[in-house]
Amino acid sequence: MKTLLSILLIGAIQTGWSQPVLVNLQVKNQINGTPLDVALEGLQASAVKKVAAGKYAVTVDPGREEVVTLSRDGYFDSQLRLDYETVKSAPDVEVQLQPGIPQLHISILSQETGETLRSAIDLFTMDESSIVFSEEVEVSPYTIDLEYDKVHVLQVRCPGYFSYKDTIDFARVFDGRVREKKIGLVRLKAGNKIALNNIYFNQNEATLTDFAKLMLAELTHVLEQQPGIVIEIGAYTDDVGSNDYNKTLSEKRALAVKQYLIEKGAKPQQLLSKGYGEVNPVAQNTNDANRALNRRVEFRIISIK
Repeated sequence: MKTLLSILLIGAIQTGWSQPVLVNLQVKNQINGTPLDVALEGLQASAVKKVAAGKYAVTVDPGREEVVTLSRDGYFDSQLRLDYETVKSAPDVEVQLQPGIPQLHISILSQETGETLRSAIDLFTMDESSIVFSEEVEVSPYTIDLEYDKVHVLQVRCPGYFSYKDTIDFARVFDGRVREKKIGLVRLKAGNKIALNNIYFNQNEATLTDFAKLMLAELTHVLEQQPGIVIEIGAYTDDVGSNDYNKTLSEKRALAVKQYLIEKGAKPQQLLSKGYGEVNPVAQNTNDANRALNRRVEFRIISIK
């Protein structure tokens, strides 16, 4: 039989034993506070339980100091020390993971030969009020660091080729993701053409939007550098509406582009305008995305001296 003294001793020992601590670990994006799921390296699988998005329950045994590496694609790794004595009094732990740098990997090639072209690359703010990046580049791919949550205008120029202009949309991007962009520049020679899908008009109208004017500005550079060039402006629509309506609308839109380019310094004899309506679609008109591809303006070189 156990004596009263032995029972008291056993009880004292049991109450004095240390128990594991359950750490409430929360991981967030350092910039916008979004919860992040991460890999936790350095812990046994049995010591970690995912509770919710970006939230983990981590068991730390008495006398232990756990060193944990938190990792996620697009972010810098972070190391966390969970010391038993520290987390016993403060079990709620928050880690703000630092995002990597958003990057654009850009390749500038000749559409005709596939060779890398030495090109002038400029990156502007959307209103083109300031330059974010400006370099003459002769290697592909070339890496450009971007900013979080921004939309930029990318401009590429190479002598003897159509210039290129488009937006690089990193809006709502708060991590170090990488975007690959391969651009095939079209040589300036008779018969060659480029198609622009970002020449936007208001629905059922022939009035150029401010964004369309921004994109067209680059063509004025080509016309200025090549005074002996003659270009046909061909406007196309999707299949929504009647054939006659789309033909008329496309003619008005082609003329609107021509008039805008003349306002910006192009010579009238450099430009022809023609509306093609819904003929020659580049994609089947089966969904909104394909219809957007078919609503385009093409610029075809008639002659060049």
